[in-house]
Amino acid sequence: MKIEVYASNTHVSKKDMDGKVVVAVDTLRAATTIITALHNGCAQIIPVEDVEKAMELAANMQLNNAVLGGERNAKKLPGFDFGNSPLEYVPEAIADKTLILSTTNGTATIARAVDAKRLYIGALINATALVEELVRLGEDFTILCSGTHGKFSTDDILTAGCFIHLIRQRKVPLELDDLGRVAEDLYNRAKKGVPKALQGSAHFERLMSLGLAQDLDYCLTQDITDVVPVFRDGRIVLQ
Repeated sequence: MKIEVYASNTHVSKKDMDGKVVVAVDTLRAATTIITALHNGCAQIIPVEDVEKAMELAANMQLNNAVLGGERNAKKLPGFDFGNSPLEYVPEAIADKTLILSTTNGTATIARAVDAKRLYIGALINATALVEELVRLGEDFTILCSGTHGKFSTDDILTAGCFIHLIRQRKVPLELDDLGRVAEDLYNRAKKGVPKALQGSAHFERLMSLGLAQDLDYCLTQDITDVVPVFRDGRIVLQ
């Protein structure tokens, strides 16, 4: 199995992802939020890059139980029902709803891969379930990390390393690119204390400064759920 890893969504175009199996990763926090919302009964998620388009779409879907979620620079958008904290998306708030989601990095990553052969959403909280699906599929795939504002983000690379580590544990022969090798090594060094390994990294520290320690604890806990989201026909739904 050949795995390629990209450090940021800005490193690829839609054409680069065309026809590939892709895992979109934004551990802190959009991917974790998407997984959590679906785990807690959300009917479907529509990722939208542009804030105004998200609001227009929500207005047009008022009769279909639509809600708005999202952030810019880690802060909830004015007029939105939810921010980007996975802890907001509890069953009583999100069950049976259509979530229209727009975030700084995560929804841009998904937009780069909408023409993929198959597009999954992955994070630490669904790592084992995602890996089991990828091994079952048995195809080469790409891990597309969101990064933060176009730059390398340690949390996403560590998550990519987690996926690679779990696949290797299943005795699957692997062919990794250079970033994949670095990601696996990072995870192997950090797996006994992921939050500690991320201390000092820019995105982690930014969220800490905003008082989001509980979000970080949740996002960095492995295997909370067995939900595997997949993008299909413009929507993210359960696999």
